[in-house]
Amino acid sequence: MTGAPARGAAANRTPHSDRGDEAVPCTVVWVDARAATIVHWGVEPGLERVVSDVPVHHRSTGHVRHEGGLLHGGGGAPQTAGEPRRLEHVRRYLDQVAARIPAEGDVEILGSGTMRYRLAVTLRHLDEHHGRQRELRTEPARRLTEAQLVARARALNGDRPARGYRR
Repeated sequence: MTGAPARGAAANRTPHSDRGDEAVPCTVVWVDARAATIVHWGVEPGLERVVSDVPVHHRSTGHVRHEGGLLHGGGGAPQTAGEPRRLEHVRRYLDQVAARIPAEGDVEILGSGTMRYRLAVTLRHLDEHHGRQRELRTEPARRLTEAQLVARARALNGDRPARGYRR
């Protein structure tokens, strides 16, 4: 890669063009429970945003009363109220995101929470089902702007920066 030195795990990656590949498509995804931003880079570059309908994850259940007569995890504990419904929304949301990721090319999944792992598992299952092999990477990242995601996709593919580059 040219320009400023890369930081973190991105510094250890070899761009496609340095590996001898020509214009190999790649996809960079930033995902959390609220939205996903998908950047396609290759034959037809593009950017998509998928907004989720996943209910808010409640961090606290409030005061839980412990009664001596109940066994551990007693029936119908209030902690699980709504969680199976939320997980079903998460599955549908990740299926929608996975459906918009092209079947060809490597995929880099970024995010600040566990959604990036869940999306990677969903994509691996789809790839196994369809007999595809591609590189899937996950990396923790703060929220990135669309321009930062496009720049990351360009760098992953080995393309030169759009501006600020002189021959």
